[in-house]
Amino acid sequence: MNSTNILLQLIKDWLKNVVRNPNAIAFFLSDETEATGIIKELKNNKASMDEIKAEILKKLAPFILTPLTYLMNESMKTGIFPGTLKHAVIYCINLLANQK
Repeated sequence: MNSTNILLQLIKDWLKNVVRNPNAIAFFLSDETEATGIIKELKNNKASMDEIKAEILKKLAPFILTPLTYLMNESMKTGIFPGTLKHAVIYCINLLANQK
């Protein structure tokens, strides 16, 4: 079996597994190109839960991209995520006030 056939078989097996389990969540590993795109799209005037400003991340991106991508992928592989990613900030929006 050549490498293309092996890859196709892995994909087929993975798809069967996802179809059998509708509650499954699939994560795909990232690369530095995707991480760069995400960092570039960040708004400069916003801070994340850890209060690191997007402007600083953008300036540091060339230096932290490789370890950042590695950490993201390890989180996806192991299912272990930093505690700050397990929190959310929820804002209440008064829809009636917005309709006036």
